[in-house]
Amino acid sequence: MRNLMLALLLGIGVQMSVVAGPGHGHGSDHKAMHGGLFYQANYDYELVVRDGEVRLFVTDHGKAVELSGATARLTILIGNKETDIVMAPTGAFFWAKATIKPEKGSKAVAQIKIGGESSTARFSF
Repeated sequence: MRNLMLALLLGIGVQMSVVAGPGHGHGSDHKAMHGGLFYQANYDYELVVRDGEVRLFVTDHGKAVELSGATARLTILIGNKETDIVMAPTGAFFWAKATIKPEKGSKAVAQIKIGGESSTARFSF
């Protein structure tokens, strides 16, 4: 009985590895494409902080997500100072003017709502 159960579990495991094998992955589109910090959740999020502005790119399998009507709020923690930033959708990304300069060890959390679906993205500088 024990050997039968082991054989059954092994057979299921082999079948699952075939289903989730090559071609099942999302490919190489899951990476930072704008030189920012990357976080993957229900979408791919990339946070870029430079030149007095903050951008949050949202993609799905390498394609920009439609952001009309979407909202985003970014909280950045630098040392013990917390900065909240409301970001506006611009079509291809969320945008806000900000003169912050995160240092190594700083953290950021983005709360995003797209099409009624909420998600959170976390970044470490």
